[in-house]
Amino acid sequence: VFKPLWNRIRTGVSNVTTFKVEEQALILGLLAGYMFHNLFVFDNLASWIFYAVVLALIHQRVSRPVAFVENYQINNDILERIVVPAMVVIASAAIYFVNVPSIRAAGDIIDAYRAQTLDGKIAKFETALSRGSFADQEISEQFAQAMGPVVSNPALAADKKLELIGSVSAALEKLKNEKPGDARVYLVHSNFYRMAGEQSLALAELNRSLELAPQKSDILEEQGLMYVIIGDKVAAVEVLRHAYELDKRNNIARVRFAAALLNNGQTEEADALLDPAETIPGSDLWYAFASDSMIISIAHQEKRQDLLLRIMIARKEIEPTRIDYRTNLAAVYYEMGELDKAIAVLEEAIRDIPTFKSEGQTLIKKIKSEQQR
Repeated sequence: VFKPLWNRIRTGVSNVTTFKVEEQALILGLLAGYMFHNLFVFDNLASWIFYAVVLALIHQRVSRPVAFVENYQINNDILERIVVPAMVVIASAAIYFVNVPSIRAAGDIIDAYRAQTLDGKIAKFETALSRGSFADQEISEQFAQAMGPVVSNPALAADKKLELIGSVSAALEKLKNEKPGDARVYLVHSNFYRMAGEQSLALAELNRSLELAPQKSDILEEQGLMYVIIGDKVAAVEVLRHAYELDKRNNIARVRFAAALLNNGQTEEADALLDPAETIPGSDLWYAFASDSMIISIAHQEKRQDLLLRIMIARKEIEPTRIDYRTNLAAVYYEMGELDKAIAVLEEAIRDIPTFKSEGQTLIKKIKSEQQR
C-alpha cells in the first residue's frame, strides 16, 4: 500500500494535487482507519477490507486501462435482460446460503440454552449442526462446553449420561474428520471426557492434541491437570514445568506448575513461585492465582490455609458482590480457628449485600455458638 503511495509522491508533489479533494480525503481517512485499526487487531476481516479498498483506489489512479476491456462494447440489452438478472439470482443465492443457515443455527443454540430438559437441549444443538452453516466448529464446541457441567452431575442417570456422551462425541468426531489437523478439536473433546469422568479417553485426546501442537501451553496445562486427576504427580510436575518454561510470562502455567509442585511435596519451589511479593493486588499473576481452580483444590487438599486465605481475600476484592466468595473467606478463617475474623467477614457481607442478611445472621449465630463451647 505504502510503496505506490511513496512512488507517487516521489515523482513530484505536483502530481499528487491531481487527486480531487474528495479523493484525498477518502484515501487519508482510509489510511488513518487502517493504521488505527491495526493498533488493536491485525489480519482480520476488517483489516482486509481497509487494505483492499486502499489498494483499489491507488490502483485505479496509477494503472493503465487494458485495451481489450476498454474497447469492448457490451450490448445494453444483454446487460439488462441477462447479466443483471443472473447477478441478482447469484447474489441472492449467495446471501441465502451464507447467512440464513447461520442465522437459523444461532437461533437453535439460543433455544438449546433455554430448553428446560436435557433431551430438548441435545435436540436443539443437533438441529443447529444439521443446518450446514459455516459455524459447525463453534456450534460443536459450544455443545461440548454446555454439556460438560451436565455430564459431570452425579445425579444424571447412567443411560442419559451415555446418550449425552454419544451425542457430543459424534459431533466432535465429525469435526475431526473434517479438520484432522486441528489440535483444538481434540482439546475440546478431552475437556468433555474429563468432565464426564472418562479420564483414559480424555488423556488419549490430549496426547493426540499435543502431537498436532507440541508447544501449545494451554494443551500442556490441561495435560498437567489430567495427570493430577489420575494421581501421576511426577508427570504433572514435568509437563507443567515445560508449559511454564515455554513462556514464563504465562501466569496460569506458573500457578498450575506451583500447584503441581505443592501436590508433589516440593513446597519450597512452589512457595517461591507464589511469593506474596510478586502476587501484588491488581497484577496478572494475582488474578491468575485467584481464579485457578487447580491451586484451590490442591491447597485445600494439602491443608495450606495460608494459601487459601490469600486466594479468598483476592477473590473477594476482585468480585465483592459474590456472596460465595465472602462465605468461603469466612470458612477459611473458621478452619484456621480465627472465629472473630470469620464473624467480621460475614458482618461486612451483610452490610454490603442486604439480601445476604438472613443467611449471614444464621452463620454468625452458629459460629458464636462454637465460641461459647
